[in-house]
Amino acid sequence: MKRTIVSFFILGILFLSSCSSSQSDEDPVHVVEAYFQAWDEGDYAKMYSFLSDGFKKIESTASSEEEFTDYASSQGIESVNINK
Repeated sequence: MKRTIVSFFILGILFLSSCSSSQSDEDPVHVVEAYFQAWDEGDYAKMYSFLSDGFKKIESTASSEEEFTDYASSQGIESVNINK
């Protein structure tokens, strides 16, 4: 289940980073790496900043920074490693 959730977020962030005006100048790979680095550091506010407004509207766990923080912290993921 956790792999499904992580996979969902990876795909969502890749898609949304290409659509988001605030991240449009950023390489999608860089955005995904920064997102998961923030997750590894427990920086949920930074993670939330990478989500597009459109995603925040359609995903109930991302409707607010508080909702997103509660959801992400409840997943029990203690560390995130990106292998290249």
